[in-house]
Amino acid sequence: MTWRLYGAGTIAFAGLALFELGFLGTLFSNMIRLVVGNTYQLGAILLLILGSYWLLFDKQPKLKANYILGGILLYLGIVLFVSAYSFQELAIHTDFLNAFLERAGHDLVAGTLNEDLAGGIVGVLLYSLTYFLVGQLGSYLLAVLLLGAGVLFICQISFGTVLENLGRALKALVLGSQNLIKQAHSELGKLKEDASKALINEDEIESAPKEEKISDEKVVYDQFEPAASVPEITMPAEKPKTKPERPAKRKTRPAFNSEAYELPQLDLLSETPVPDRSVEKKKIKQNQAVLTETLKSFGVEAELKNIILGPAVTKYELHPAVGVKVSKFVSLADDLALALAAKDIRIEAPIPGKALVGIEVPNQNVAMVSFKELMAEFQATDFAPLEVPLGRDISNGLITADLAKMPHLLIAGSTGSGKSVAINVILTSLLMNCPPEQVKLVLIDPKKVELGMYHDLPHLLTPVVTEPRKAAVTLEKVVAKMQQRYEEFARTG
Repeated sequence: MTWRLYGAGTIAFAGLALFELGFLGTLFSNMIRLVVGNTYQLGAILLLILGSYWLLFDKQPKLKANYILGGILLYLGIVLFVSAYSFQELAIHTDFLNAFLERAGHDLVAGTLNEDLAGGIVGVLLYSLTYFLVGQLGSYLLAVLLLGAGVLFICQISFGTVLENLGRALKALVLGSQNLIKQAHSELGKLKEDASKALINEDEIESAPKEEKISDEKVVYDQFEPAASVPEITMPAEKPKTKPERPAKRKTRPAFNSEAYELPQLDLLSETPVPDRSVEKKKIKQNQAVLTETLKSFGVEAELKNIILGPAVTKYELHPAVGVKVSKFVSLADDLALALAAKDIRIEAPIPGKALVGIEVPNQNVAMVSFKELMAEFQATDFAPLEVPLGRDISNGLITADLAKMPHLLIAGSTGSGKSVAINVILTSLLMNCPPEQVKLVLIDPKKVELGMYHDLPHLLTPVVTEPRKAAVTLEKVVAKMQQRYEEFARTG
């Protein structure tokens, strides 16, 4: 029964890893990837087979030594080849182990399967040794030798037998080549003999009387008239020798006519229902009394002047009494958060341009901000070519950002904080306000799920890039374009 328990656990582990099911599947996949790297799916399949055997037969499989040794050599050859290829593509020629550990640690911490882990810790250690001893080409050759040795052990074929068969094949190849050469020589001799006979016949025909030659030809043509079913053969006219034309490059997407392009209209955007703010309004009435009473209990006199209900935060504006220090409000931040039952609060002391102190309290429910309303309000303003609306502030004012003033932008945050929404808002705003001749995009999406809907855009310089290696090449081209522009700027002063 013990082996069956091992089998059930192994099947569960390998199945989750193979199909990458949820958090556990990603974690188990990364555990296998640590050992065998990019061949983790093959490793998971082998574990599934082993677990199935334990579950069905409740015992350890008894394999011959040649199968075990052959399988180990075969897998070592695979992970060595994968490691050599991966590090060659990544242009890493030293410190393979540290590079591998850094990539593996990144995937484990982030819970992703994006990094190239080559052949795992087994393949990387083996490749580090072979690269040091015999270099890159030698590593490939050793990988092939390991693969071949594994096959020989599994098939129980001795190395001597392989050499004998290779010798026989080489001998047969040499003999066959010699026979072909002899046959070619004999055919060439026959051709020379036929050619000499043909020359003799022509001399005889030329020396014969003209009348007899004509009559002989007539007899020949009468006897061998072509049949009606024989197709007529026509030779193509000889083309003048010109420089060969290069084949046209295949376009990755249909040609685009900028004159026919029309900017998308607002009616393409969906309507967002008006949010119900009744819960927040009730909470505001409760917080008014709690806020003033809490401040009073700490000896801080302040009058509540204004309340602003924003999409995610409510701002309470207070006017401190004479003699009350502004720093007193800041020191009471934790006590106020406790009294208001808020996760966290922000104190703005003082509010710029006002003789007031602001206390910002997160709402219980974040209200949906309509992108259609944002765009309608934004397009009514005098906006810059690369300016985009991002949302609303606490006082429901429009928040915009000019991308021309931020050549580098990092969008970061926890899961569910709105990173993907922000990216889509920026892209959609650009597409609705800028024609393709004004804005060109290069989109790189290693996750393969975020930017796929943009693959048919006329604004794209290249289709959406999903492979990390292709991303590196694409970025190199973009950098080259940037350098070219710098040179043009320098030339024109």
